[in-house]
Amino acid sequence: MKLAKLMLAALVIGSFACQVQAAPKDRKGAGEGDSNPFLEIDVPSQILSAIDKAAGLNRKIDYWDEKSMDGLKNADKKVKGFLEKRKKLLEKLEKAIENSNKQYRSICKKLEKNLDKLDRKYERLGEKDERKSEKIKVQMEAIEAKLDFYGDIEEAYEMFTNYCKKEATEKTPYGLEGMAPPGFAADTYGKDAKAVSLSDYQGKIVAIVFFAAAHRKSLAALDNVYSVLSMYKKKAVVIGVNMDDDQKAAAKFIVRKRYRFPVVNDASHAIADKYYVQFLPQVLLLDPQGDVRKVYVGCSPKMKTEIRKTTIKLLKEAGR
Repeated sequence: MKLAKLMLAALVIGSFACQVQAAPKDRKGAGEGDSNPFLEIDVPSQILSAIDKAAGLNRKIDYWDEKSMDGLKNADKKVKGFLEKRKKLLEKLEKAIENSNKQYRSICKKLEKNLDKLDRKYERLGEKDERKSEKIKVQMEAIEAKLDFYGDIEEAYEMFTNYCKKEATEKTPYGLEGMAPPGFAADTYGKDAKAVSLSDYQGKIVAIVFFAAAHRKSLAALDNVYSVLSMYKKKAVVIGVNMDDDQKAAAKFIVRKRYRFPVVNDASHAIADKYYVQFLPQVLLLDPQGDVRKVYVGCSPKMKTEIRKTTIKLLKEAGR
């Protein structure tokens, strides 16, 4: 039921800024766990790109702030330059988000009017015509699901904007950088399914990739990350975390793909919640000590290059 409601919402969104991702043909009904709206749509790319750029600038600001405190010459000048860049970037980001939200709010007003009309009709019918009343009730539930859906998007935008302004890092994945990540254990797919734990890969560089078979861009990110880390087989590993609601369709897809790295089932989104996943794809790169060194959100064209550079840097640090 949840997935059906989300698909209705996604169809509405497809008429403007966000494009609906094609789901597997045999996808029917909801799977287990809470549905994530970002599995069904593409958030405008300029928004995700701006968020990731702001994250990079925040890292540089923190780095040069420390250098400034250590008395390094020109450090303050560097910080000032990055702050100016971030200011301009935030102006673009907030404008893009506001345009996106305006479209959501316009749709919400129409939905609320329809909901009021149906509510009055439902009250008039009462028990006179139970069959019609039940149909109206289903329509009302679908509209309420859409309204919740748009509210979730606005809330996610607000959290990431606050992070970009450095007003808050909690509940955003970037807040995990420099920290030990939450542990997890989950099962892989297929006849040879086994339990996989993050702790199994202590001492290696680990890329955790949150993706869904119904989201093509996250699949591309998964392939890109593996193409980089597969060059360092004994020193690095990829763990795919699948978030599809329809696990039957996802399992068929994953088994057919024959991935050469562990892909675990997170239909309940229990792992995703620990890592504050809001947008797909999301990639976390862990160093051999097990700490999160970099977080990537969205499918940036530069992500593959950046992951390669960070991986080489981590290997050098570890003396490998």
